[in-house]
Amino acid sequence: MATASDKPKSKNITLTDVRCAFPHLFVAKAATSEPDARKRFSITVLIPKDTEAGKAQYKLVNDQINAIKKEKPKAKFKASRICLKDGDTDETAKPEYAGHWFININRAESQGGGNDEKGLQVVDRKKNKITSQKTIYGGCWVSVVFGVYYTDKGGDAIPAGLEIVQFRKDDDAFGNGSSASLSDLPDLEDDEDDNLDADEDLDLGGDLGDDD
Repeated sequence: MATASDKPKSKNITLTDVRCAFPHLFVAKAATSEPDARKRFSITVLIPKDTEAGKAQYKLVNDQINAIKKEKPKAKFKASRICLKDGDTDETAKPEYAGHWFININRAESQGGGNDEKGLQVVDRKKNKITSQKTIYGGCWVSVVFGVYYTDKGGDAIPAGLEIVQFRKDDDAFGNGSSASLSDLPDLEDDEDDNLDADEDLDLGGDLGDDD
């Protein structure tokens, strides 16, 4: 079992203006209906394949994943256990994912969600705190700050841990509401996806994309 001391330290990644799907930022959801099923806050973001910005964002995330793989040469990673996936070929992809890469990003319930003072940071375009799920919906555009890291819980995996979500602009809703399944995410222990960068303050500054 990986511990906090031997787990590679995650470097925060910022993606600006990506499409949002299946956001559960204020009420943690479980992957199954089992009484003891672990709940998480989560979001899926879509990165377009056909734009230069999208290609650069994909490379940014993929480079971090490859760095972790390099640090764990004996690990055996299955595609299903890596957070970055292909929306055209992955078996878990939804129809709206076509033409995109997608990333499932989650956060342990114990870390707190958007309604908690010291939990997940969910902000608007001016970086003011958001307290309503209606603002962040499947289909809108967001910027996100998250980290990718290694865990061997349930098998070698590289999941993504959520830190900040910023609303950017409206778009047509996907209509996915709260029906998302988190079953493709690794079942992490709370202490394994706790604060990926505990000694590093997160910045709500210009890296999230300031308005003109």
